[in-house]
Amino acid sequence: MSFSVRRLLNPTEEELDKTADALARAFNYSYFFSALGGKRELVAPFLRAHVNATLLGGEVYVVEVPADGIVGGALWFGPGQKFLSTAEQHAAGWDDIMSKIDTVYRAWWDNFLQEYDALCENCFGSGVKLSSYHLQVFGVVPDYQHRGFGRALITAIEDKAKLKGESLCLETMGTLNISIYQSMGFVVAGSGPAGKSPKNTDMVFTCLIKHAKTDVNSSA
Repeated sequence: MSFSVRRLLNPTEEELDKTADALARAFNYSYFFSALGGKRELVAPFLRAHVNATLLGGEVYVVEVPADGIVGGALWFGPGQKFLSTAEQHAAGWDDIMSKIDTVYRAWWDNFLQEYDALCENCFGSGVKLSSYHLQVFGVVPDYQHRGFGRALITAIEDKAKLKGESLCLETMGTLNISIYQSMGFVVAGSGPAGKSPKNTDMVFTCLIKHAKTDVNSSA
């Protein structure tokens, strides 16, 4: 099947909405659903806030097909950049979402983000995540999964990182997802809980990394 991958540069509002919608569909509109107070209608806007923040501090890549346009996306933060690290990123949709959920969930997010950062530092090593290309959110709509689209979204940034010898890293949940990333060459750096979910269950994440090396056979 014909498809293409590109970085969104100076995107239209329609492209941004379609990217967020594709990610929401990839997660069956359940992405951090319980931490949004069970408000399913906030899932797509929540992911749009992620897209907006990435445009400010990272790189947004999409996969497209002729018939349906954007059907997947990957939100990357390069070395020295981090999700929600600036007031501008917070103001690009995150703060608005937080204003629409109850105080108990806003407090949960404040705690979770701190626990999550601590887990990543412990698993990857001090400063490793910040010095790598980090995959914040990644997904392909169900009808187009298992066709190599996701791998292409990873390869797009991997080729760029390889030129500088920079690593790729990410966090995920579940044995299936872990095996998928391992098939792409990622290795487990560690795992552990990032606090409790709003339903009081452990949120166990696995941290994976791929050390991209420069191509010694390439010529300048």
